[in-house]
Amino acid sequence: MTSAEIIAAFKSDIKKHIEFAEINFLNLTEKQFNWRVNPFQWSTGQCIQHINMVQWNWIKQFEKIIKSGIKNKNNHAELKNPTGGINFKIVKKRMLRKMKSPAKYKPHFNVYSKGCMTEFFELQNRIAILSEKIEGFDFQKNKIKPHVFSGLLVSLAESFSLINLHTGFNLDIAFQVKSHPLFPNG
Repeated sequence: MTSAEIIAAFKSDIKKHIEFAEINFLNLTEKQFNWRVNPFQWSTGQCIQHINMVQWNWIKQFEKIIKSGIKNKNNHAELKNPTGGINFKIVKKRMLRKMKSPAKYKPHFNVYSKGCMTEFFELQNRIAILSEKIEGFDFQKNKIKPHVFSGLLVSLAESFSLINLHTGFNLDIAFQVKSHPLFPNG
């Protein structure tokens, strides 16, 4: 895949995430947005807020690369292994085991739905715009520290997959909350 193809796929996934969130979460009441299946599981709002908090980390990392990253000398070069060897099936299995994020990513108990959703859409669009600006940088040599894997650096190419994996995973959890049989009606 070329860097342009990676960016196009990334932006396509972002668009799908935005559409999914608009359809499923935009019109929830405050009660629905903050409803929890039990005290040990997050509400829909907490899942969305967690995505927002993690997106800020990625945005800061992207902005850092735009400011002082390694430029790509051949923008149309084929990336031999865009994921750098990360097995995303293993990563997803670890996420399914409820990986604990650092405390700074733990969302608030109650989340203001309209503000949280507005921020979600703004951050998704912002990271899509940043991805366009980052296309001219080296996708293998520039490294980013993901928020959940302390001590691990991933390539810029890998970061796009991790971002979409994390966002999709947490949107799925939010949808599971909304789909629970005891979910309140309005």
